[in-house]
Amino acid sequence: MPFSTVGSRTETVVEAVRVAAAATPGKLAFTFLENGETESARYDFAGLDAAARRVAARLQADGLAGGRVLLAINPGPDYVAAFFGCLYAGATAVPCYPPRQHGKSRELAAIAVDSGAGAVLTAGGMAATVAERFAETVEDSHFPVLDVDTVDDALTGSWTPPEIDGDDLAFLQYTSGSTGAPKGVMVRHRDIVRHVGYMHRRFELTPDSTAVSWLPPFHDMGLIAGILMPAVMGYHAVLMTPRDFVTRPARWLEAISQYRGEWVAAPNFAYDLCVERVTDEELSALDLSSWRQACNGAEPVRAETIERFTERFGQRGFRPGTFRPCYGLAEVTLAATIPLSGSRPVIIDRTWDSDEQGKRLVGCGVPLDDHELVIVDPETSERREDGTLGEIWVSGPSIPAGYWNREEETERTFRATLPGGDAHYLRTGDMGLVQDGELYVAGRYKDLIIIRGRNYAPSDIEHLVGPCHPRNRASGTAAFSVTEGTENAVERLVVVQEVRTRRESDFEAIIEAIRKRVLEELEITVDVVVLTKPTALPKTTSGKIQRRACRARFLAGSLEALHVWRAATGERAAGPVELEDGWSGTAEAMEILLAENVGRVIGADVAAIDRAQPFSTQGLDSVRGAEFTGNLSVLLGVPVPAAALYEYPSIRDLARHLVEQRAVGEGTGDGR
Repeated sequence: MPFSTVGSRTETVVEAVRVAAAATPGKLAFTFLENGETESARYDFAGLDAAARRVAARLQADGLAGGRVLLAINPGPDYVAAFFGCLYAGATAVPCYPPRQHGKSRELAAIAVDSGAGAVLTAGGMAATVAERFAETVEDSHFPVLDVDTVDDALTGSWTPPEIDGDDLAFLQYTSGSTGAPKGVMVRHRDIVRHVGYMHRRFELTPDSTAVSWLPPFHDMGLIAGILMPAVMGYHAVLMTPRDFVTRPARWLEAISQYRGEWVAAPNFAYDLCVERVTDEELSALDLSSWRQACNGAEPVRAETIERFTERFGQRGFRPGTFRPCYGLAEVTLAATIPLSGSRPVIIDRTWDSDEQGKRLVGCGVPLDDHELVIVDPETSERREDGTLGEIWVSGPSIPAGYWNREEETERTFRATLPGGDAHYLRTGDMGLVQDGELYVAGRYKDLIIIRGRNYAPSDIEHLVGPCHPRNRASGTAAFSVTEGTENAVERLVVVQEVRTRRESDFEAIIEAIRKRVLEELEITVDVVVLTKPTALPKTTSGKIQRRACRARFLAGSLEALHVWRAATGERAAGPVELEDGWSGTAEAMEILLAENVGRVIGADVAAIDRAQPFSTQGLDSVRGAEFTGNLSVLLGVPVPAAALYEYPSIRDLARHLVEQRAVGEGTGDGR
């Protein structure tokens, strides 16, 4: 069929979905799980087409065809309808992380301004929140906010097919810019259709395949692998929300068992979460024998993770050859390399001058068909021999057009050439080597920080930290990540800050301010804070901080530190602390219960947890916060939404609220 083969007659996503809707109207396209367990909605291909036409007709009526439209919608059927509705309208979709109910949404505002969006699509009662966030963060904001839920079904019949072709933009994938300047990758219709076709062929998927995904659709992996590839290539995808996964990771594996899923994709940390938090009881009920492909990408792939996951779930039908470590980035649409069919993960040990301990590197496959990957000296642009470390460059027919409104960066990043050649390559900024045809990713030349599959620019973090306390020295901040642990290696965020004080009381206040600011703005935790005297950070002659030199000194223990704070790194436990018989439910008992459950989630001794301190200083980032509130929901029998951590920002505040609610027989609200 045209929509299931590479090089088909379809040039746009709209054509591909329309062909599928006409050929197999009743075939399931998407199944949506509420709470990660119960079916809440379905789209067959005819229903997907109708939902997209309904939204598109409204956008066309509002004069938004040909423009950019922001998507500020939580994952689910409304998001899928809105995204495809943008494409059906001939508009360019701009996926964004939806705004939080509490706190400013700088990223959303920065993307809105950079993209020049003409409107914002929202749903699920979020219109007022979105409007408030824009009013707080965008000067002279007049963005129309359109609630997808209010679009009249009668508009479906008034939709007009857009006059677009493969060269037209489908969406802008923003890669960074939490507080700094964001960069939107211009992904065209033909990039998507070709790319998912190449991936579909490499993974040997069929119209009868089923994928299961919890990935956020605002991220390139979640959008392309979880939504676009099934829709364009005509197979079924089962979707749940990221929060439902991180609250109880077993839900993902249970959905694979129930729906006989054969293909999934996730960052490395997701497989670690499953090993750490799927209980023996949950494990015993799984049947993973249908699972053929487990893509691991979006962040460094750990050999230890592959080994631990395979050992843990092999008894339930997970086969050693199921893992498919991949390498990719938004600038190549999604995947640059994927292992060939039938291969098992390959692990090698390598040592080079810049890394005294060496690394266990996991093979990430070979380039997609019709694509080329070369290893290059980043200084001379000369091609390097196999087995030699260098920068990874990629070329091929599904590479996007460049960065939106950034011609100079586009020229530098997307149009690199080898000496004496005229073919254009994408410079990834990552370093790796090719051995026996297999790519091994060794690290990053660029100072990018990747935490749980999401990219953070160090400058964004430094921009937040520098002014967060009056004793911080201006232009005296360095942010970077280090890998800690062997069996369960994880990326740790380190912040080094020059300060103008020697008082211990100031140190405590500065550390609290740094942790709170980063968590509130970026929803990630700082694992290590190093406070130094002014001028202690290595800098260039022009005064620019040398992050790599700073990181090297940190690892060597040679930073001139005034004070060092480290987050608790004790063993985390799965599931909530159980209620004891005769539990009183008093405010004091509730505080103890909450402290015990915080301790289990962050791996800290309950005696070290200050119940009066904000959650933002307890190490509860977005993932651990969802786990904590999910555990409480199970334990107390009432829904405790993640937003409760903002409304009642300490253990003491939340305990008092929960006791009051139990007294009147109410929960804390749905909030899902």
